[in-house]
Order: sequence, then structure tokens, then C-alpha cells
Amino acid sequence: MASDTTYAHLPKPHRFDGERRSGDATRIAAALAERGRISLRVRGNSMLPWLRPGDIVVVKRAELNSVERGDVVLFRAENRTIVHRIVATHGSQESAKLFVKGDACADADGFIASRHLLGRMVRLYRGGRRIDFQSPRRMAFAKLIALLSLYSNAWLPLARFAAIATRPGRRMLSSLRLSLSASR
Repeated sequence: MASDTTYAHLPKPHRFDGERRSGDATRIAAALAERGRISLRVRGNSMLPWLRPGDIVVVKRAELNSVERGDVVLFRAENRTIVHRIVATHGSQESAKLFVKGDACADADGFIASRHLLGRMVRLYRGGRRIDFQSPRRMAFAKLIALLSLYSNAWLPLARFAAIATRPGRRMLSSLRLSLSASR
């Protein structure tokens, strides 16, 4: 965790929360090391709206030199695995630390050491759709999200309010689409 005043512009880190069965993090890390690629079901809300509960993410084993700001990575924290975005890096390639944060979180996880990095998300499956996270357009968008995420304390409350305020309208539109498609 950053305690140096040179990192004062970065969001304040918070403790990891949530639950995971004992030993899952070890099994996930071992499977990724052995196979080089794994699929995981998203369980939490920390990456909304980009990752939603129930989405399937494909994570490819990654080393420090193959990740950069904007990438969504799988890392180990205590006895858990977490999928969050790299919003900043510090240090040289050999000893860099990654500053990670959930897109929907006001506070950051803080710095993680390279030894905790397990992999990088390369693909997402949602509702029968495949979304490739390695396309140039998505990678550019991810860098923008990472930059905005550093300042989420300013805009996140407004985004949450907008999401809640527009929910009834979005539900109505969704039900209209379903009824129109059923009538065909």
C-alpha cells in the first residue's frame, strides 16, 4: 500500500471484502499456471457496469511486462482472487507495482506486487455474446476508463444516481422489446 506522499493524487486504498471458499484462490492460481488460461464467473459488483454478475471472463496467464494501465487483471489478495482494473503503475519493469481498483468502487485496492498478478482478462461472455478485450478500440477505451477511475470519487455518486433514476425506464424498454420479439 502506498504511504509515500508522492502518491497523494491516487485514491485511498481500502481493505478487500467479500467471501470465497477456503482454497479456491489456490486452485484458481494452480489451474491458470498449469493451463495458461481459465474461465471464471463474475460474482461481485465491483466492476459494474463493464463486468456484471454472471458474466464469464476468460483470463490468460500474464507476466508484469505484458500488462499495462487499463487492463483488467486477476490477482491474489490474501486468500482470494480479485478481478479489477490497473489504473496506474509505479517502478521499473522488474519491480513495478500495479495500482488496481474496481470500476464501481470509490476506493482503490492499492498497490499489488507483481508476484500477486495471476493473469489478464482477454475475453468476456455475456448473454450469448462474445466481447474481445484485446481489440485496439477496447484497449483505448480501457485506458480512458482507468484514467476516469482515478477520479471516481467525483463522478461515481452521480453515475449511481443516474443508474437508479433511469432503472424504471430501462426496465420498461426491456419489457417492450421482449413483448415485441415474442409477438413475431
